[in-house]
Amino acid sequence: MFPRCSLLLFICLHFGSLVFGQNASLNPHVVSGTYRGMAGAGLAVVDDISSMDLNPGGLSVKPARGLSVGLNAVYIAYNLFNNYNDQWAKVMKWNDQHYNVEHVLAGVPLTQHITLGIGVIQKLNPVVNNNRRYITYSVYFHHETDGSVYALCLSSGIRVTKNLSLGITLYRYTGTIASTITGDDHGRLSDAWARCESHLKGTNVRIGIQWRRDSFGAGFIVEKPFSMTVEANTSVSDDALFLPSLPPYDQTSWNMPLVLGFGLAYTGIKKWTFCLDAEFHPYEESDIQINLFEYGGQPNWKHTHIFRAGVEGRPFKKTKIPIRAGYAYIPQLYASNRSVGDVRGVPRVDAYQNAEQNVMHLFTVGSTFGVSPLSFHLAFEYGILHWHRVFTNHATMNDDYTERVMTLSVDMVYSL
Repeated sequence: MFPRCSLLLFICLHFGSLVFGQNASLNPHVVSGTYRGMAGAGLAVVDDISSMDLNPGGLSVKPARGLSVGLNAVYIAYNLFNNYNDQWAKVMKWNDQHYNVEHVLAGVPLTQHITLGIGVIQKLNPVVNNNRRYITYSVYFHHETDGSVYALCLSSGIRVTKNLSLGITLYRYTGTIASTITGDDHGRLSDAWARCESHLKGTNVRIGIQWRRDSFGAGFIVEKPFSMTVEANTSVSDDALFLPSLPPYDQTSWNMPLVLGFGLAYTGIKKWTFCLDAEFHPYEESDIQINLFEYGGQPNWKHTHIFRAGVEGRPFKKTKIPIRAGYAYIPQLYASNRSVGDVRGVPRVDAYQNAEQNVMHLFTVGSTFGVSPLSFHLAFEYGILHWHRVFTNHATMNDDYTERVMTLSVDMVYSL
Protein backbone atom coordinates (compact mmCIF):
# COMPACT_ATOMS: atom_id res chain seq x y z
CA MET A 1 0.00 0.00 0.00
CA PHE A 2 2.80 2.43 0.82
CA PRO A 3 4.46 2.33 -2.64
CA ARG A 4 1.08 2.93 -4.28
CA CYS A 5 0.39 5.93 -2.05
CA SER A 6 3.89 7.21 -2.70
CA LEU A 7 3.38 6.87 -6.44
CA LEU A 8 0.11 8.77 -6.19
CA LEU A 9 1.88 11.50 -4.27
CA PHE A 10 4.65 11.58 -6.84
CA ILE A 11 2.12 12.01 -9.66
CA CYS A 12 0.45 14.73 -7.66
CA LEU A 13 3.68 16.64 -7.25
CA HIS A 14 4.98 15.80 -10.70
CA PHE A 15 2.07 17.67 -12.30
CA GLY A 16 1.46 20.19 -9.55
CA SER A 17 2.77 23.72 -9.24
CA LEU A 18 4.12 23.76 -5.68
CA VAL A 19 7.68 23.05 -6.78
CA PHE A 20 10.90 24.76 -7.63
CA GLY A 21 13.78 24.03 -9.93
CA GLN A 22 15.33 24.93 -13.24
CA ASN A 23 15.98 23.66 -16.74
CA ALA A 24 19.42 22.86 -18.09
CA SER A 25 21.20 25.08 -20.58
CA LEU A 26 21.49 23.18 -23.87
CA ASN A 27 23.45 25.87 -25.73
CA PRO A 28 26.87 24.63 -26.94
CA HIS A 29 29.98 26.28 -25.47
CA VAL A 30 32.48 28.09 -27.68
CA VAL A 31 36.09 28.76 -26.67
CA SER A 32 36.75 32.48 -27.07
CA GLY A 33 39.97 32.85 -25.06
CA THR A 34 40.95 36.52 -24.87
CA TYR A 35 37.47 37.54 -26.00
CA ARG A 36 35.63 35.82 -23.16
CA GLY A 37 35.98 39.08 -21.25
CA MET A 38 34.08 40.67 -24.17
CA ALA A 39 31.16 38.21 -23.82
CA GLY A 40 32.61 36.07 -26.61
CA ALA A 41 32.39 38.77 -29.30
CA GLY A 42 35.37 38.49 -31.63
CA LEU A 43 34.51 36.70 -34.88
CA ALA A 44 36.11 39.53 -36.87
CA VAL A 45 39.37 39.91 -34.90
CA VAL A 46 40.27 36.65 -33.14
CA ASP A 47 43.77 35.61 -34.23
CA ASP A 48 45.15 33.33 -31.51
CA ILE A 49 44.71 29.68 -30.54
CA SER A 50 41.06 30.23 -29.58
CA SER A 51 40.39 30.89 -33.30
CA MET A 52 40.08 27.11 -33.62
CA ASP A 53 36.62 27.22 -32.07
CA LEU A 54 35.50 30.85 -32.35
CA ASN A 55 36.45 31.47 -35.99
CA PRO A 56 39.02 29.15 -37.61
CA GLY A 57 39.49 31.79 -40.29
CA GLY A 58 41.64 33.73 -37.81
CA LEU A 59 44.01 30.86 -37.04
CA SER A 60 46.62 31.91 -39.61
CA VAL A 61 46.35 35.71 -39.37
CA LYS A 62 49.10 35.65 -36.73
CA PRO A 63 50.24 32.02 -36.93
CA ALA A 64 49.32 30.51 -33.56
CA ARG A 65 52.24 28.68 -31.99
CA GLY A 66 51.67 27.52 -28.42
CA LEU A 67 49.51 25.76 -25.88
CA SER A 68 46.28 26.94 -24.22
CA VAL A 69 44.57 25.43 -21.14
CA GLY A 70 41.21 26.78 -19.93
CA LEU A 71 39.67 26.30 -16.47
CA ASN A 72 36.66 27.79 -14.73
CA ALA A 73 34.74 27.87 -11.44
CA VAL A 74 30.96 28.36 -11.55
CA TYR A 75 28.63 29.45 -8.74
CA ILE A 76 24.88 29.28 -9.43
CA ALA A 77 22.32 30.98 -7.17
CA TYR A 78 18.66 30.02 -7.55
CA ASN A 79 15.63 31.93 -6.29
CA LEU A 80 11.89 31.22 -6.60
CA PHE A 81 9.08 33.48 -5.48
CA ASN A 82 5.87 31.45 -5.26
CA ASN A 83 2.50 33.24 -4.89
CA TYR A 84 -0.80 31.37 -4.50
CA ASN A 85 -4.03 33.24 -5.29
CA ASP A 86 -2.60 36.32 -3.55
CA GLN A 87 -3.29 34.57 -0.22
CA TRP A 88 0.22 33.47 0.68
CA ALA A 89 3.70 33.55 -0.79
CA LYS A 90 7.01 31.88 -0.16
CA VAL A 91 10.60 32.44 -1.29
CA MET A 92 12.96 29.51 -1.83
CA LYS A 93 16.71 29.89 -2.34
CA TRP A 94 19.49 27.39 -3.00
CA ASN A 95 22.84 27.26 -4.80
CA ASP A 96 25.33 25.01 -6.56
CA GLN A 97 29.01 25.03 -7.54
CA HIS A 98 30.92 23.43 -10.41
CA TYR A 99 34.51 23.31 -11.63
CA ASN A 100 35.44 22.56 -15.24
CA VAL A 101 38.39 21.94 -17.52
CA GLU A 102 37.15 23.82 -20.57
CA HIS A 103 39.80 23.11 -23.15
CA VAL A 104 43.33 22.08 -24.03
CA LEU A 105 44.45 23.48 -27.38
CA ALA A 106 47.71 23.54 -29.34
CA GLY A 107 48.66 25.46 -32.47
CA VAL A 108 51.58 24.86 -34.84
CA PRO A 109 52.39 26.90 -37.99
CA LEU A 110 53.13 24.60 -40.94
CA THR A 111 54.17 27.40 -43.29
CA GLN A 112 54.11 31.19 -43.21
CA HIS A 113 50.46 31.16 -44.30
CA ILE A 114 49.10 27.85 -42.99
CA THR A 115 48.52 26.92 -39.34
CA LEU A 116 47.37 23.63 -37.82
CA GLY A 117 45.49 23.33 -34.53
CA ILE A 118 44.46 20.37 -32.40
CA GLY A 119 42.76 20.06 -29.04
CA VAL A 120 39.87 19.02 -26.80
CA ILE A 121 36.97 21.35 -25.98
CA GLN A 122 34.06 21.09 -23.54
CA LYS A 123 31.04 21.79 -25.78
CA LEU A 124 28.08 20.87 -23.54
CA ASN A 125 27.72 20.99 -19.76
CA PRO A 126 24.01 21.03 -18.78
CA VAL A 127 23.49 21.48 -15.05
CA VAL A 128 20.35 20.98 -12.95
CA ASN A 129 19.97 20.96 -9.17
CA ASN A 130 16.29 20.63 -8.20
CA ASN A 131 14.51 19.83 -4.95
CA ARG A 132 10.80 19.06 -5.26
CA ARG A 133 8.89 20.21 -2.15
CA TYR A 134 5.54 20.19 -0.43
CA ILE A 135 3.89 23.43 0.58
CA THR A 136 5.33 22.67 4.03
CA TYR A 137 8.86 22.85 2.58
CA SER A 138 9.59 19.17 3.24
CA VAL A 139 11.77 17.75 0.46
CA TYR A 140 10.04 15.03 -1.57
CA PHE A 141 12.94 14.15 -3.85
CA HIS A 142 16.26 15.46 -5.16
CA HIS A 143 17.01 15.81 -8.85
CA GLU A 144 20.44 16.46 -10.36
CA THR A 145 21.76 16.55 -13.91
CA ASP A 146 25.45 16.96 -14.68
CA GLY A 147 28.10 15.80 -17.10
CA SER A 148 30.00 16.97 -20.15
CA VAL A 149 30.27 16.41 -23.87
CA TYR A 150 33.78 17.11 -25.15
CA ALA A 151 34.91 17.49 -28.73
CA LEU A 152 38.21 16.35 -30.15
CA CYS A 153 38.96 18.98 -32.77
CA LEU A 154 41.36 19.35 -35.66
CA SER A 155 41.67 22.76 -37.25
CA SER A 156 43.51 24.42 -40.10
CA GLY A 157 43.72 28.03 -41.25
CA ILE A 158 45.17 29.57 -44.38
CA ARG A 159 45.93 33.19 -45.14
CA VAL A 160 44.75 33.59 -48.74
CA THR A 161 45.65 37.26 -49.21
CA LYS A 162 46.85 40.10 -47.02
CA ASN A 163 43.25 40.83 -46.03
CA LEU A 164 41.48 37.47 -46.35
CA SER A 165 41.87 34.28 -44.29
CA LEU A 166 39.96 31.01 -44.31
CA GLY A 167 39.76 28.14 -41.82
CA ILE A 168 38.02 24.90 -40.98
CA THR A 169 37.57 22.89 -37.77
CA LEU A 170 36.44 19.26 -37.57
CA TYR A 171 34.74 18.10 -34.35
CA ARG A 172 34.25 14.62 -32.95
CA TYR A 173 31.83 14.84 -30.01
CA THR A 174 31.64 12.30 -27.21
CA GLY A 175 30.53 12.41 -23.59
CA THR A 176 28.04 11.39 -20.92
CA ILE A 177 25.34 13.40 -19.16
CA ALA A 178 23.79 11.77 -16.09
CA SER A 179 20.43 12.66 -14.53
CA THR A 180 19.37 11.19 -11.19
CA ILE A 181 16.25 11.37 -8.99
CA THR A 182 16.59 10.25 -5.37
CA GLY A 183 13.61 10.05 -3.01
CA ASP A 184 13.45 11.82 0.35
CA ASP A 185 10.16 12.67 2.12
CA HIS A 186 11.87 12.80 5.55
CA GLY A 187 13.84 9.66 4.65
CA ARG A 188 10.80 7.50 3.93
CA LEU A 189 11.62 7.35 0.20
CA SER A 190 15.41 7.28 0.49
CA ASP A 191 15.59 3.79 -1.08
CA ALA A 192 13.76 4.92 -4.23
CA TRP A 193 15.81 6.31 -7.12
CA ALA A 194 16.14 6.37 -10.88
CA ARG A 195 19.09 7.27 -13.09
CA CYS A 196 19.68 7.82 -16.77
CA GLU A 197 23.12 8.13 -18.35
CA SER A 198 22.91 9.64 -21.82
CA HIS A 199 25.92 8.82 -23.99
CA LEU A 200 26.29 11.28 -26.85
CA LYS A 201 28.33 11.03 -30.05
CA GLY A 202 28.49 13.09 -33.21
CA THR A 203 30.67 14.63 -35.89
CA ASN A 204 30.51 18.13 -37.31
CA VAL A 205 32.48 20.88 -39.04
CA ARG A 206 32.81 24.68 -38.67
CA ILE A 207 34.03 26.88 -41.52
CA GLY A 208 35.29 30.40 -40.85
CA ILE A 209 36.19 33.44 -42.92
CA GLN A 210 37.91 36.59 -41.73
CA TRP A 211 38.48 39.80 -43.65
CA ARG A 212 40.47 42.81 -42.41
CA ARG A 213 41.26 46.15 -43.96
CA ASP A 214 42.65 49.20 -42.22
CA SER A 215 40.47 49.86 -39.13
CA PHE A 216 37.66 47.47 -40.01
CA GLY A 217 37.23 43.73 -39.84
CA ALA A 218 34.50 41.19 -40.58
CA GLY A 219 34.12 37.53 -39.71
CA PHE A 220 31.72 34.80 -40.81
CA ILE A 221 31.18 31.25 -39.55
CA VAL A 222 28.91 28.40 -40.58
CA GLU A 223 28.27 24.96 -39.06
CA LYS A 224 26.16 22.46 -40.90
CA PRO A 225 23.22 20.84 -39.07
CA PHE A 226 23.90 17.32 -37.83
CA SER A 227 22.44 14.59 -35.61
CA MET A 228 23.96 13.74 -32.25
CA THR A 229 23.39 10.07 -31.40
CA VAL A 230 22.01 9.64 -27.87
CA GLU A 231 22.10 6.24 -26.13
CA ALA A 232 20.22 5.95 -22.84
CA ASN A 233 21.55 3.65 -20.11
CA THR A 234 18.84 3.58 -17.43
CA SER A 235 18.52 2.01 -14.00
CA VAL A 236 15.93 2.12 -11.22
CA SER A 237 15.70 0.94 -7.62
CA ASP A 238 13.67 -2.06 -6.46
CA ASP A 239 11.07 0.46 -5.38
CA ALA A 240 10.03 1.54 -8.90
CA LEU A 241 8.48 4.80 -7.73
CA PHE A 242 10.41 6.90 -10.24
CA LEU A 243 10.18 4.47 -13.19
CA PRO A 244 7.77 6.81 -15.11
CA SER A 245 10.50 9.45 -15.20
CA LEU A 246 12.87 7.38 -17.36
CA PRO A 247 12.98 8.06 -21.13
CA PRO A 248 10.93 5.73 -23.34
CA TYR A 249 13.84 5.00 -25.71
CA ASP A 250 17.18 3.20 -25.68
CA GLN A 251 18.55 5.31 -28.52
CA THR A 252 17.49 8.49 -30.26
CA SER A 253 18.93 11.49 -32.11
CA TRP A 254 19.40 15.08 -31.08
CA ASN A 255 18.96 17.37 -34.09
CA MET A 256 21.66 20.00 -33.76
CA PRO A 257 20.99 23.17 -35.76
CA LEU A 258 22.64 25.01 -38.57
CA VAL A 259 24.85 27.75 -37.11
CA LEU A 260 25.36 31.04 -38.92
CA GLY A 261 27.46 33.79 -37.36
CA PHE A 262 28.60 37.21 -38.51
CA GLY A 263 30.85 39.69 -36.73
CA LEU A 264 32.12 43.24 -37.21
CA ALA A 265 35.05 44.99 -35.55
CA TYR A 266 36.42 48.53 -35.48
CA THR A 267 39.98 49.31 -34.36
CA GLY A 268 40.29 52.87 -35.65
CA ILE A 269 40.69 54.47 -32.22
CA LYS A 270 44.16 54.00 -30.76
CA LYS A 271 44.31 51.26 -28.11
CA TRP A 272 40.59 50.44 -28.48
CA THR A 273 38.71 47.58 -30.19
CA PHE A 274 34.93 47.37 -30.62
CA CYS A 275 33.20 44.11 -31.61
CA LEU A 276 29.63 43.11 -32.47
CA ASP A 277 28.60 39.52 -33.30
CA ALA A 278 25.28 37.92 -34.23
CA GLU A 279 24.42 34.21 -34.49
CA PHE A 280 21.39 32.37 -35.85
CA HIS A 281 20.48 28.83 -34.71
CA PRO A 282 17.32 27.38 -36.36
CA TYR A 283 16.53 24.41 -34.08
CA GLU A 284 14.42 21.45 -35.11
CA GLU A 285 12.36 19.42 -32.65
CA SER A 286 14.04 16.45 -30.95
CA ASP A 287 12.65 13.85 -28.53
CA ILE A 288 15.72 13.72 -26.28
CA GLN A 289 15.31 13.55 -22.51
CA ILE A 290 18.58 14.72 -20.99
CA ASN A 291 16.75 15.60 -17.73
CA LEU A 292 14.62 13.02 -15.93
CA PHE A 293 12.38 15.89 -14.90
CA GLU A 294 11.63 19.09 -16.82
CA TYR A 295 10.39 21.70 -14.38
CA GLY A 296 9.11 24.28 -16.85
CA GLY A 297 7.97 21.92 -19.60
CA GLN A 298 9.87 20.30 -22.45
CA PRO A 299 12.44 22.20 -24.52
CA ASN A 300 10.82 24.77 -26.80
CA TRP A 301 12.64 24.13 -30.07
CA LYS A 302 12.64 27.63 -31.53
CA HIS A 303 14.92 29.54 -33.85
CA THR A 304 17.31 31.51 -31.65
CA HIS A 305 19.20 34.73 -32.31
CA ILE A 306 22.25 35.42 -30.14
CA PHE A 307 23.89 38.85 -29.96
CA ARG A 308 27.26 39.72 -28.41
CA ALA A 309 28.97 43.09 -28.00
CA GLY A 310 32.40 43.77 -26.52
CA VAL A 311 35.04 46.42 -26.10
CA GLU A 312 38.74 46.25 -25.28
CA GLY A 313 40.91 49.20 -24.29
CA ARG A 314 44.14 50.16 -22.60
CA PRO A 315 43.08 53.18 -20.56
CA PHE A 316 46.13 53.32 -18.28
CA LYS A 317 49.08 55.28 -19.64
CA LYS A 318 51.75 53.56 -17.56
CA THR A 319 50.74 49.99 -18.35
CA LYS A 320 49.73 47.97 -21.38
CA ILE A 321 47.28 45.82 -19.40
CA PRO A 322 44.02 45.61 -21.39
CA ILE A 323 40.57 46.02 -19.89
CA ARG A 324 37.67 44.20 -21.55
CA ALA A 325 33.91 44.35 -21.07
CA GLY A 326 30.97 42.81 -22.87
CA TYR A 327 27.30 41.89 -22.99
CA ALA A 328 25.53 38.92 -24.61
CA TYR A 329 21.85 38.23 -25.25
CA ILE A 330 21.47 34.43 -25.21
CA PRO A 331 17.99 32.85 -25.65
CA GLN A 332 17.54 29.46 -23.99
CA LEU A 333 15.70 26.41 -25.30
CA TYR A 334 12.96 26.79 -22.68
CA ALA A 335 10.11 29.26 -22.31
CA SER A 336 7.92 30.83 -19.70
CA ASN A 337 4.38 29.49 -19.94
CA ARG A 338 0.77 29.55 -18.86
CA SER A 339 -0.48 26.22 -17.48
CA VAL A 340 -4.03 24.96 -16.90
CA GLY A 341 -4.84 22.12 -14.54
CA ASP A 342 -6.97 20.84 -11.69
CA VAL A 343 -6.17 20.44 -8.00
CA ARG A 344 -9.33 18.57 -7.08
CA GLY A 345 -8.40 14.93 -6.53
CA VAL A 346 -4.95 14.47 -8.07
CA PRO A 347 -3.49 17.87 -9.08
CA ARG A 348 -2.29 17.86 -12.65
CA VAL A 349 -1.36 20.03 -15.61
CA ASP A 350 -3.81 19.39 -18.43
CA ALA A 351 -2.10 21.72 -20.88
CA TYR A 352 0.40 24.52 -21.07
CA GLN A 353 1.16 27.19 -23.64
CA ASN A 354 4.64 28.59 -24.04
CA ALA A 355 5.02 32.35 -23.88
CA GLU A 356 8.27 34.31 -24.25
CA GLN A 357 11.52 32.41 -24.56
CA ASN A 358 13.81 32.47 -21.52
CA VAL A 359 16.86 34.67 -22.08
CA MET A 360 20.23 34.67 -20.35
CA HIS A 361 21.64 38.20 -20.07
CA LEU A 362 25.41 37.91 -19.73
CA PHE A 363 27.71 40.68 -18.50
CA THR A 364 31.49 40.20 -18.56
CA VAL A 365 34.77 41.87 -17.66
CA GLY A 366 38.29 40.61 -18.23
CA SER A 367 41.97 41.31 -18.65
CA THR A 368 45.33 39.70 -19.44
CA PHE A 369 48.35 39.38 -17.17
CA GLY A 370 51.68 37.63 -17.39
CA VAL A 371 55.20 37.79 -18.67
CA SER A 372 56.16 36.37 -22.06
CA PRO A 373 55.96 33.55 -22.96
CA LEU A 374 53.22 32.83 -20.35
CA SER A 375 49.95 34.78 -20.34
CA PHE A 376 46.78 34.51 -18.26
CA HIS A 377 43.50 35.65 -19.79
CA LEU A 378 41.07 36.22 -16.90
CA ALA A 379 37.32 36.79 -17.22
CA PHE A 380 34.44 37.19 -14.82
CA GLU A 381 30.91 36.53 -16.07
CA TYR A 382 27.60 37.41 -14.44
CA GLY A 383 24.57 35.86 -16.09
CA ILE A 384 20.97 36.39 -15.06
CA LEU A 385 17.89 34.53 -16.30
CA HIS A 386 14.20 34.93 -15.38
CA TRP A 387 11.41 32.41 -15.89
CA HIS A 388 7.72 32.91 -15.15
CA ARG A 389 4.72 30.59 -15.02
CA VAL A 390 1.05 31.23 -14.35
CA PHE A 391 -0.73 28.05 -13.24
CA THR A 392 -4.53 28.25 -13.25
CA ASN A 393 -6.98 25.84 -11.63
CA HIS A 394 -9.66 26.92 -9.15
CA ALA A 395 -7.14 29.58 -8.15
CA THR A 396 -3.95 31.06 -9.61
CA MET A 397 -0.33 30.22 -8.84
CA ASN A 398 2.47 32.56 -9.96
CA ASP A 399 6.02 31.20 -10.13
CA ASP A 400 8.80 33.78 -10.59
CA TYR A 401 12.14 32.06 -10.92
CA THR A 402 15.57 33.73 -11.17
CA GLU A 403 18.90 32.08 -11.88
CA ARG A 404 22.20 33.91 -11.39
CA VAL A 405 25.37 32.34 -12.76
CA MET A 406 28.78 33.69 -11.74
CA THR A 407 31.82 32.29 -13.54
CA LEU A 408 35.51 32.95 -13.02
CA SER A 409 37.60 31.62 -15.90
CA VAL A 410 41.30 31.57 -16.66
CA ASP A 411 42.92 30.72 -19.97
CA MET A 412 46.63 29.95 -19.55
CA VAL A 413 48.56 30.40 -22.78
CA TYR A 414 52.18 29.39 -23.34
CA SER A 415 53.50 30.91 -26.55
CA LEU A 416 56.41 29.19 -28.29
